[in-house]
Amino acid sequence: MLKKYQRLNNSEFKEVFKLNSPYRVPGLLLLQPESPLLFPKYAVAVSKKLYPRRVDRNRLRRVIDQAIRQLINGQNKLRSGIVVVSKADEKLINYSTEHINLLVTKLLVVKD
Repeated sequence: MLKKYQRLNNSEFKEVFKLNSPYRVPGLLLLQPESPLLFPKYAVAVSKKLYPRRVDRNRLRRVIDQAIRQLINGQNKLRSGIVVVSKADEKLINYSTEHINLLVTKLLVVKD
């Protein structure tokens, strides 16, 4: 799990979730806050409609959290916001951990 200061609080989450044009990669999208934050903060949202089994939702959340932690520790310049698991042709739960890490990296790392 991300440390408390790295997670969006409830008011930030609601603000970010209601307005946005997201960054997209297959199976994931990133909703960003309007005003830049002092340091990157994240939340992960997995829909119950897409993944009815709690085990699947929790696995995806854990894998995405792990990928975000690795990126934060790598000192990359990152976008902050809410990572949302979205519909894809193939369910994200079928992907390997390495493939999900690659998708999260493409989504969050800012290219100069």
